Amino acid sequence: MRGSRNSAGQFPESLRLIAAGKVDVETLLTRIVPLDEAPATVADIAAHPENYLKVICVL
Repeated sequence: MRGSRNSAGQFPESLRLIAAGKVDVETLLTRIVPLDEAPATVADIAAHPENYLKVICVL
């Protein structure tokens, strides 16, 4: 995990829960997008936040 806009300081607990099998990360992930799609994805998130939970941008 490299960074997150809204979860600063929460990584150790999050990683512990994932490692313990208490969080199914697949159900949390909405999309994986390449870097070149990030601007359009961010715009779509702003316009339709109800359609997103977590998006990963691949560098």
